[in-house]
Amino acid sequence: MTDTPAALRRILGTPARELSCEECFELLDVYVDVESSGADAASAMPGMRPHLLGCPACAEEHDALLAFVGETGHPEG
Repeated sequence: MTDTPAALRRILGTPARELSCEECFELLDVYVDVESSGADAASAMPGMRPHLLGCPACAEEHDALLAFVGETGHPEG
């Protein structure tokens, strides 16, 4: 279902185990570190990508953190 619109994916969910928002926020900095290093973050942290695709609030946090890391060259903290 790669052509499924984002809104429909949020309604239908994903076949993979998805993280909760709480789990996502706890692991987001690690995920962004892996992502910004060029490694395959989706494979390293299964469940994060499906959650980010289906949760606008977490996706917004991810995008902001990724932009911050891209601008500064290092993770927040």
